[in-house]
Amino acid sequence: MPLSICNIVIECGIIFLIVFTPLAFGTVHVWAYTVMELVILFLLLVWLLKLIYLNRSFSGFRLSLVKTPLNLPLCLFFLLVLFQMVPLSPSVIEHISPNTYNLYIQTVPGYGVQEADLNAPDKISTNRPLSIYSHATRDELLKIFAYVAVFFLIINNIKTRDQMRRLVLAIIITGTIVAFLGILQMLSGTNKIYWFWLSKYKIGNYFGPYVNPNHFAGYMGMVIPLGIGFLIAQLLNRSFIPAGSWRHRLSVIESHLSKNSLLIFLIVIMGLSLIFSLSRGGILCFLFSMVFFFTILGIKKSQRKKRKIGAVILGLIFAMLIWIGIDPVLKELSTLADIHFTSNSRTIISKDTLDIARDFPFFGVGLGNFQHIYSKYTTLKTWGYTHAHNDYIEMLADTGWPGAILFFGGIVFLLVKTLLLWHRRRDPFVTGITLGAVTGAVFILLQNMVTFNFHIPANAMLFFIILGLTVVVVHPSIPARNLSLHPRMKLAVYPIMCILLAGLAVTVVSAYQGEKYFKLYKRSTGPMMIPQDLIKSIDCDPSDAAYHCELGRYYAKAMSKCCKDGNWKYVKGKWVFEPGKDAFGNGLMALDSYFQAVILQPTNAWYHFNLGWIIEQLWRFYPETTAGPISHYPSIRPVDEFNLAIMLAPGNSYIKKHAEKYKPLQLNRPLRSRPKAR
Repeated sequence: MPLSICNIVIECGIIFLIVFTPLAFGTVHVWAYTVMELVILFLLLVWLLKLIYLNRSFSGFRLSLVKTPLNLPLCLFFLLVLFQMVPLSPSVIEHISPNTYNLYIQTVPGYGVQEADLNAPDKISTNRPLSIYSHATRDELLKIFAYVAVFFLIINNIKTRDQMRRLVLAIIITGTIVAFLGILQMLSGTNKIYWFWLSKYKIGNYFGPYVNPNHFAGYMGMVIPLGIGFLIAQLLNRSFIPAGSWRHRLSVIESHLSKNSLLIFLIVIMGLSLIFSLSRGGILCFLFSMVFFFTILGIKKSQRKKRKIGAVILGLIFAMLIWIGIDPVLKELSTLADIHFTSNSRTIISKDTLDIARDFPFFGVGLGNFQHIYSKYTTLKTWGYTHAHNDYIEMLADTGWPGAILFFGGIVFLLVKTLLLWHRRRDPFVTGITLGAVTGAVFILLQNMVTFNFHIPANAMLFFIILGLTVVVVHPSIPARNLSLHPRMKLAVYPIMCILLAGLAVTVVSAYQGEKYFKLYKRSTGPMMIPQDLIKSIDCDPSDAAYHCELGRYYAKAMSKCCKDGNWKYVKGKWVFEPGKDAFGNGLMALDSYFQAVILQPTNAWYHFNLGWIIEQLWRFYPETTAGPISHYPSIRPVDEFNLAIMLAPGNSYIKKHAEKYKPLQLNRPLRSRPKAR
């Protein structure tokens, strides 16, 4: 009884994720992926309870895990990313990643001092990780952990054909709902998702719950082949088109189509929605994936006739497309012939990202850190790109060659092994579902060359669910690896696992709470007051540099307000401006917050610009100051911070313009020790 309850809970949880992730705006918002991660942690806890129940009669600890070609690469990938987050001494980083060391030398004040030089003035010694911004690496690692956890939940808990069928139907039904939403929104011409949500990332027509039509196409491109595979699985248990007269053949075809008319209709709707999303890459990858599907299906001589079902479906999609209106699709596809149009900023971004990968070949800049280093390498006139529009080279820049090979190489190896095993299977259900799932995976791997589906949680989640389905469907009996420990370890292993899950849950909730308080602070209006919500954000998630920078802005505004309240006094034969009360104290608080933001995220140009600006302001109002506001800070010259800001964001015209404005010669004087407060 407890085992059946655990299995039901795990299956229902996976189905909830299938339905929730795409409908929750692709799960790109903090609240959405927080729900996703918490649900997965809960399912892992249920799985742990199931293992405890199974081991109740066993004296020691025994953990049985399904063996797949993806297990070892994923484990090594996680170890690599965890190593990126380990604080290392400057000497170690200098040897294993020289460019990371040089980057820290340039951007982290006083970095790289030997222990013997700690007493030297203006120096600071600190250990730092290979990840240039550990907070971003932690957040991205939690998401990938969630995807991989679902994969392991499926391969270790989904055993029966009914369970597999329910998961497939959940994916197809959810995909149909998403497709209907997209088509209805297109026909209505709304500029809001669900007719009420206006995203800050884009103004215009959306497609379904996704802001970017390319990601909508990425989602549908995984569901459609699975739907076709499920349809073929229903037809392969008998000869689809037997020998005989054409009338007899037509009657047989009509009989089969009528029995599966609803499923065919759903597949056609999903195909139409993908085409009308006007994603050029999505449409081309879909056509290629269909060629792949029916080519692989034709490898089996006994199944070649079944390819005609594909011709029927594609014909229906094309007929519906002409009926609704094909002109917008042809107009969008015609741009592919224009070399100048197609050779757009994505090509330049790819080249710039490869430059990052060449500078950090072995360990990368840290998982999830592309957006925090790209502004330094961009050759575009614009700036602020958060992704490379190519998941392969972005992973290459983030984790180096080892990480990219382990992650994507492991996935490709799993798909190849699956196809080899699929070729030996004769079960109709296995033939259809496995080939449909593999084709969906091939589609998304192709489209990832021109977009960033793996950074959209809904798409990445569905991809790993499909990978899990391929494993459990194609294997007649999945081999397992048993891990046994001494009986005395049993009492320690279970509590440790529970503590780890609880720690991950606390991390996820704390990050959400920090973001929630931060948004409350940003929405607050009225007179300036103590930023309680912002302070709560820092308490919940002190590793987020954005919170410290925002606190610095608050105190900088408070300092400016106090300075405006000042007045001129005639002292010793000359007029002297006397700032208002608390101006100096607010300036110190702003400096402290900006400095902390720089330490946490040293490659952010805005943080260096703000740090230089606040020092310049302190010197402007307190020209006699020759000592630094905080005694343990290294020497910081405004001109150096402004130059760093320009170096880290050469394409940012605003920073360049104002940095030049705040770089007079008198700002070359360093701050050293703390002055006496007024």
